[in-house]
Amino acid sequence: GEHVLDVKAVDGAGNIDSVGATYRWRVDLSAPILTVEEKPASVTRSTSASFLFSVSDANATFACVHNGVPVSCGTTLQLSNLLQGSQLLQVAVADAAGNWSAAKVILWQVDLVEPDTIAIQTPPPLSNATTATIMFTANKPSTFLCSYNGSTAQACSSPLTYSNLSNGSHLVEIKSVDATGAADATPLLVSWTVDATPPAVPV
Repeated sequence: GEHVLDVKAVDGAGNIDSVGATYRWRVDLSAPILTVEEKPASVTRSTSASFLFSVSDANATFACVHNGVPVSCGTTLQLSNLLQGSQLLQVAVADAAGNWSAAKVILWQVDLVEPDTIAIQTPPPLSNATTATIMFTANKPSTFLCSYNGSTAQACSSPLTYSNLSNGSHLVEIKSVDATGAADATPLLVSWTVDATPPAVPV
């Protein structure tokens, strides 16, 4: 809060300084409040990142550290040429009295690895079984979309089982989609032929 000290001199005869001196000061023990308004998604394919901050004290001074390296920043910050992997930004502000806000820690992942769908188990190329099971995975955490014989792709998971299969050829397309929304550019294609017809016995 605000403080005022008034001082007047008095001499030995009892005369009092008519002007005196006044000293005013303010004690500020309140830390500024820092808010993160905009930041990157937790997982992204972008090699740049934009941030927007707001602070309760318009005159506050910012301090930002990205992956252990101090960077110049203010209410906005733009990072570029980010590399694959984990990113860490720490931000704090100080007011004129030297009070520091609580530090904001922002974590996100730059993921530039293309998803790839990998077969674990597939039916043999020629089978007399009318049931087939396909097991698959991906090179990174992903969800999957599956299409059977040209049908519209739908969410699926491993293992994938088809039953009551008819004679003839069958094709399943499996596509992995990672956390950034990137899809496998070369989906896994599993094809096989069902022949459940017994051979004719010569007479």
